[in-house]
Amino acid sequence: MYVFFTSLLILISLCVGSLFLTYLFTVLSKQSGRHPEPSINNVVMVQFQLLTTTITDAVGDMISGVTDTGFGFASNIFQNSKQLLQLTVAALILLEISGNTNIVLRTGDTSWRCIIQPLFQNVLLSVGQILRVIYDFFIPLYNYNYVVTSQATKGSIAIAIKCDFSSMLVTVKLIVETFIASFRSLFTWTGVGAMSAENNIFMNELPVTEVVDDLQKIFAHQQNITECVCEGLKDVLDIGFTVVRQKELPLAVNHAVNVPISMVQTVFQLLPMFGPKFPSLTKTLYHWNGAFYNIMKYLDRVLESGLKKSIRLFVDDFDFQGVPEEFIFTTLSRGVMAGTHTLHTLYRTAMHIMLPIPYYITNTDYMMKAMRFDQACEQFDLMILNIANNGFWLLEIADSFATAIAKSVVTGNEMKIVGIPDHVRLTCEPSEKWTVTTACVPYLTTTIAANTFYIGTNLVGELLWKSIFTQEQNVLRTLQRYDGPSYPRDQFISCEYRKENEWDMTTDASKCKCDIPKGYRPAEFTEEYPFGVPDYDPFCGQPNLQANIFANYDRMMNLLGRTKIPDLPIFAGGTYIRLVIEGYRIGIKTLLNLPDIILFKFFHHKVNCGYGVSEKVLEEWWEKKGEVIQDCSTPRPGFMLYKGHCEPIHDSIRYDMCYTTSNAFNAVSMCTDENKEGCQCNIGLPLEDTSLCSCIFNFPDTPQEISQTAFTNEVLDKHYAASPHWCNTHHAEWVFHILSEVGLVVDRVFSKLHPAYDSAENSYCEDMSYPLVDTTILAYNQNRWNEQKELYDALAMTYSSKSCKIYGSHDFICSTSMTVRSALNLIIYEVRELVMTLFELLGGSANGITVNLGNRLCDLQRTAAGLSSTISSIFPVGLVSNGVRTGFAKIIFVQLDLPIEILNMLNHAVQFIENILRGTAGFSSSLTQPVFNFIIDEINIVFNWLEILFDGFEDLFEGLARGAGAIFRTFKIILNIFRQFFSDAAIEILSLIFKVFGGIIEMFTGGGIYADFFADLWRLITKLLEMLLKNAGKVLDAILSMLGPLGQFIRELSGEICIGLQDAICTLSFGGMCDLGCPGAGPSSPPAPAAAVGEAVGGFFDDIFGRRLHSSMHRLPKILYDELEWNGVSECDMYVHAYRDYNFTDLRPMERVQLLQCVEQRALAVNMGKQLEIDLPHDLVYNWKRKYTMLYELMTSGFIYLQYTTGDISNATEMLHEMKHAGVNTNLYVPFWNKVRSYVRQFTLLSHLDGLVHTLFHSFDKDIQTSDTGWGNIYRIYKHSSTAAKAIYNHSQTTDLHYDFTQAGKALSTINITWKNPIPEHFSLQGMKRVTLRATKTSNPYKLKSRNFVLRAAGLNTDITPCEEQADTNMCVNCLVLDNFFNTVINEGKRMGQFYEYTYVPVIIPSFIEYFNDEEKESRAKAWREDMAAMMEKAAKKAAEDVSDFANEATRQAVEGLEREIEATQRGYVNMRGRHKLYSNHTEPLTVWQRAVKDWDTLIFKLEWRNNVTLLEAIEKALTVTDDSYVPFFGRSFSWFVTYPFAGDCPMDIIYGTYPGHETTSKRLDLMEASFYYMMYFAIGLFLFDWFTGFPVLALVSPFILYIFAFIFLLVTYGWIWPCFPNVPNMLVDDIFVLLNDRIFPNCFCQYWPGLAETCNLDNCYLCSIQTSYRTCPDNIPELKELGVFWAPLTWLKVNFPEVLVFIYDNPPFLWIFRRLDNLDSMFQNAIYKTPLTDIENDCFRLHIGDLVVFILICYVGSKALQFGVPLAIRAAQHGWKLFTMVVGLFYTMAVSIELSTLTGAGKNTYQSDGF
Repeated sequence: MYVFFTSLLILISLCVGSLFLTYLFTVLSKQSGRHPEPSINNVVMVQFQLLTTTITDAVGDMISGVTDTGFGFASNIFQNSKQLLQLTVAALILLEISGNTNIVLRTGDTSWRCIIQPLFQNVLLSVGQILRVIYDFFIPLYNYNYVVTSQATKGSIAIAIKCDFSSMLVTVKLIVETFIASFRSLFTWTGVGAMSAENNIFMNELPVTEVVDDLQKIFAHQQNITECVCEGLKDVLDIGFTVVRQKELPLAVNHAVNVPISMVQTVFQLLPMFGPKFPSLTKTLYHWNGAFYNIMKYLDRVLESGLKKSIRLFVDDFDFQGVPEEFIFTTLSRGVMAGTHTLHTLYRTAMHIMLPIPYYITNTDYMMKAMRFDQACEQFDLMILNIANNGFWLLEIADSFATAIAKSVVTGNEMKIVGIPDHVRLTCEPSEKWTVTTACVPYLTTTIAANTFYIGTNLVGELLWKSIFTQEQNVLRTLQRYDGPSYPRDQFISCEYRKENEWDMTTDASKCKCDIPKGYRPAEFTEEYPFGVPDYDPFCGQPNLQANIFANYDRMMNLLGRTKIPDLPIFAGGTYIRLVIEGYRIGIKTLLNLPDIILFKFFHHKVNCGYGVSEKVLEEWWEKKGEVIQDCSTPRPGFMLYKGHCEPIHDSIRYDMCYTTSNAFNAVSMCTDENKEGCQCNIGLPLEDTSLCSCIFNFPDTPQEISQTAFTNEVLDKHYAASPHWCNTHHAEWVFHILSEVGLVVDRVFSKLHPAYDSAENSYCEDMSYPLVDTTILAYNQNRWNEQKELYDALAMTYSSKSCKIYGSHDFICSTSMTVRSALNLIIYEVRELVMTLFELLGGSANGITVNLGNRLCDLQRTAAGLSSTISSIFPVGLVSNGVRTGFAKIIFVQLDLPIEILNMLNHAVQFIENILRGTAGFSSSLTQPVFNFIIDEINIVFNWLEILFDGFEDLFEGLARGAGAIFRTFKIILNIFRQFFSDAAIEILSLIFKVFGGIIEMFTGGGIYADFFADLWRLITKLLEMLLKNAGKVLDAILSMLGPLGQFIRELSGEICIGLQDAICTLSFGGMCDLGCPGAGPSSPPAPAAAVGEAVGGFFDDIFGRRLHSSMHRLPKILYDELEWNGVSECDMYVHAYRDYNFTDLRPMERVQLLQCVEQRALAVNMGKQLEIDLPHDLVYNWKRKYTMLYELMTSGFIYLQYTTGDISNATEMLHEMKHAGVNTNLYVPFWNKVRSYVRQFTLLSHLDGLVHTLFHSFDKDIQTSDTGWGNIYRIYKHSSTAAKAIYNHSQTTDLHYDFTQAGKALSTINITWKNPIPEHFSLQGMKRVTLRATKTSNPYKLKSRNFVLRAAGLNTDITPCEEQADTNMCVNCLVLDNFFNTVINEGKRMGQFYEYTYVPVIIPSFIEYFNDEEKESRAKAWREDMAAMMEKAAKKAAEDVSDFANEATRQAVEGLEREIEATQRGYVNMRGRHKLYSNHTEPLTVWQRAVKDWDTLIFKLEWRNNVTLLEAIEKALTVTDDSYVPFFGRSFSWFVTYPFAGDCPMDIIYGTYPGHETTSKRLDLMEASFYYMMYFAIGLFLFDWFTGFPVLALVSPFILYIFAFIFLLVTYGWIWPCFPNVPNMLVDDIFVLLNDRIFPNCFCQYWPGLAETCNLDNCYLCSIQTSYRTCPDNIPELKELGVFWAPLTWLKVNFPEVLVFIYDNPPFLWIFRRLDNLDSMFQNAIYKTPLTDIENDCFRLHIGDLVVFILICYVGSKALQFGVPLAIRAAQHGWKLFTMVVGLFYTMAVSIELSTLTGAGKNTYQSDGF
């Protein structure tokens, strides 16, 4: 290499020298002066000169640089001597260690044996034991004391600081906004930007509301700090901050500021530049009132909020709500405002009088308004209303408290105040609350007086300016308008009612402002309202007596009538007052309508029509109608042309207005489909107030009677609802309405004891009622119904003759109420009928005159029914059924109804006479029918009465026992049959009576009827006898037919006898009576000649004997004997026995006859048995004894059977026993008598007898059915009677009357009455209904929990999180300061006790004692080597298992479960959905710091972004994140690093070593070791920062470096931060002791050098006398010899960064150098294959670790050398480059010159101007 460079240098020198020599001898030596211009040589010379100069400068510069550097180093050598010496010494020491590793190892081994180990064993561990005992005893006490103290001081301050930090920024923001608002306010006041005549400082207000509001917000925002510091005092503190949280304060200040401003503005506005202005001071008044109102409302809100918070301080769940919108002070402000408005009204009135400006004084509307007290009355009304509202609310509170107290007294429980009731604005509508009445009565009383003043002043002013001064209005109409229309008395006449009312033409609905104003509204001035548009006008611009005076009386009386106490005197007084008021109403209206009454233009008109309508409204109505006011032909003021006549304008318009709805003479028919113009209003159809149907002329007396139920009346309700459509005939109707309400006295009284009895509000009484009976007492026939059919159809009512519906009630009080009201209605309705009749007469109609008392009799019946049900309802509910009470009521009613029915009969008679007089009785069509109808009606009255009686007994007995009333149902059926009979036969009976009566009179006067009458009677008798004789056989045949087989036998037996008699009678009568109706035979023939008779007799005998004597008859005796039994002793029996062996033909004729007679008689008996279906004896006929025997048995059995049928023998078994005892054949006679009994029943049927009678009459007269004779009447009477009898009989056959009677008797026998308290169970003086005002219990969890101590674990707490949201809360008093303090005291005391109990006593003390009591070295060594970490972890686990004294068994079970979970986890199981499963993944989540390390590792070693998060993104997140979330590369955000160590929370887990991540000893030991690295990193960082920035941070920090290292140690090991100071971890000394014992306590020295130690005997490694031999590194590592100090750095790269060596080995230009170094080949190969170090290499590397430092020192020295050499090298390179270019240029020029000098034959000078 050196030869090459030397040769190269010689070559270059030769080349350069040769060039110079050539140029010198070739060019310069031949140069001549023949060339006129400069030659190229001149250029060469210049370049050479420059080159020489440059070389000189370069050499000088280099020498100067070297000398400067050298002298500089020499001048600083003393300054750097220490550093040089340090480096030199360090290098020498390290080189010495590296070069003498065997000495180092031997020395170390000896020192380890003789110094280090004894130091640890005998000194450090002993001192550690002593420190542990002392430290662990005092430090927990110290920590506890300091935690408690700091919690009370530092903790509270920390909470305040935390809360204040967030509020400070908001406060600054609010201050800035306040300044901005101030400037904005000034700009608005001055009108900057848009200044004009109406927008300037003299016209505008100064708005300071926003400014004051912002100031309030500033102060109010500070409340957040106090609430955060102590939540428990939130309500107390909130009381103070309430004064700056009200929106009314800014408004009040704004108005107050503008009061003087507006006064000054008013003065300036009088200047001519502003035009004519009247100093009304309206704006000043507005601001004055606004300031006073808002400041008073502000005080109300402060008072309200203060009361709420104060009460809740003592009663946690007390709900204070519903405070009236305008409370005490606001109400007072209304009064002040009323006073100021009054003064202002007086001021402006006086000013206008003193300054009569024509513009104002001539404007009557303006002057009338200027003198009115509208605003004053408005504010006064609001004041009184607010007083009532506040009083009502306070009364509700008192009622709520009284209810709670009463409930506590009654139940004996602790009194519980549920809260303040919600406030409901008082409307003084009818209410059951006594509080409403108590509040409203004073209010209404006061408003009556105030409204009287208001109406009076307005009336006087209007009359003065409109009627007296200008005559613009009629005085009478003005008075009518101030009187007001007649409003419905059953309506709540309020402002809303008048506003929605469309028929009241005296009221302008647009002026009704009924809503209570909320707050103080901005003033608005218009031409119509020059003194301010009213915010509240309940008078609708027109106050009147009816709405504002009399209606208030009505409301007051209604309220008093609904008080909660029995109020009969109050009710009576109220009714009296209402009647008086109604009298005033009627009197005033009568007086003001007197002209119309006199002119007969009143009663047929609709109520209120045209009443009080002003002239202006009338003219507007006329124009709206399309009419024009035309002057008369002779113009007259106030008159117009109306229907061709000159009439007063306004009267004509008014009458025309009312004509459409008038009902003259009640001649307008009722509307059918729609209430429209042209028909009378139908209350059953939809009816609007604006309907144009004609007014209702009559009171619907009969319809309301029909629709009346127990407690409701639809017709009355609809009639009163249609009161705006009444005619003036109802002028006094409201008096009767008030009187009828007196009937509610029972309801009023008893509803105070129980609300169910208020039938107007509850349906209880209606539900308890029942239909008692429907009667016909109204006598309302179909014709009368049809007269008002339109009304009934509209009401969906159907006709019924029983139209008077009578009701009873099962409730005693309801019945009493019904009785009272029915009795009162009886009187009221009668008086009303008289008054209405009078008004109808005055209205031109006489249709109302009637003498019918049916309606009143119906009322009388209702009264009797009420009294009856009152008596029956005394039976207690549990004693008898409703049916008993109903039946008993009907029975009593029937008794009371008897005189009423008599009156009813008289009323019918009077009606009949009236109809006769009116000519409407119907005599024109029939003379008798009307009389008959009248009599039938009278008869029906009686039958109806009887039917009710039976119906009552039926209900009574049915109530006693089911089915017991059936007999009375039968009686009712029979009664109805009789009713029908009398209805059908009445006319016949009456006709017969008339005829008999007339006949008797004629008999006594003329005697004509005697002969005819008795002739007819004799004729009837003879016809009867003749019919009996003629039909005797028929009757007998009919009877025999009924007897069945027996009758057939008798018929056959008697047939011959009858025929013989018939023939005899026929002969005797010479053919007159030849038909007796003999059964089986026709009429007899008249007598015949003797020959004919003889022939007939001979034939008879031939027939008897001839037809039996045939060829087979000769064996007859033998056959009879063999086939039949002849066992008797009778003549026939013996005869058959005697002749059994004879032939029949051998017998003599008499013997034959005798034998045949026996046979026939036997056959007859057999046939009789078959017919009777009875086994009769066969010798019944031919044995004479048998007849008498059977007769005896028949009579005996008949007597016994009769006893059975009459009940003397109770049952059939007994009857059979009696018969057998008497020797009677029961099989024969029992069936016989059963059949006889059945046949007799059939024979005695009435149908048979009825037929006989009908036959008799028809035989008397074939036309008897239509005969007009007396017998015809009798027949028809009988016919109706028989029909009735048949109906009765048929019903009796379908009903078991005996059973019914028996059931009724049983029901009577089971009655057992035990009287109980008749008062209903729900009736109680304590049952008075109260409105239950329940308030929601506070949902604030702090207050609820503060009274329930739940002991749990907790630590030092400076958290501002609410108490119950914090973990381990023992108690909460809703004050963070106190909560944290008490919880800290409890929890830390508990933890401290656990530490002493489970760590100090069982672990620390025994370890200490054992350590010092064991004197043997081995035992002591064993104690030294004890695994203290394991013992500490065991103690920690045991402490974790501690159960506090307040825990229960459930907690112990939870701990046991936790232990099982821990055990399962240790065994490799995890709990998955409640079951342990083997799960071997024991990985723990990485900490944020471990994640950050992995981020850097990934970036540095893999050159990629972990989780795709770049470093810039991580920096951005670190700058923006403010919480403790993870930040890539940094672990936490920068703000966390700044704030957490100094301002974070320090939970006691840090002090007790249980903080997450630091909870075990092993973790803390790892962190403790890591802290040493962090200390090193910190020191390096400080050094680098100091070196890089030049800021002497290292010097500044150095005095505190130990404190910083301690802080790092505590922070890393325990998570200990500055807020924990001066607390120290309880486990600090223990952990250091464990660190010394487990981690630092030295092992045998040879164990640290396993590769170099030749032997390592652990048994004697602690002996100082023994030495361990070690190998040498150079002998075992060849590379170490070759590389020297560079081996350790290269080995470090090979182990940690093998990729670097691989890169150098594989890439040029490095490979050109390093591959040539053979001693590095093995190093590169190990790096390529990543071959791990051997034990020897590892030990040697650790011994030569100083070589790394030496290498660094070499690098450092080299850097210093470069510090001097690099600048010189750069300068040399710079000068070299310059010299190189100049040399190249010189050489080039010289070469050219040489080249030119060698050219020959050139024709010209080369150096021409155009040449080179």
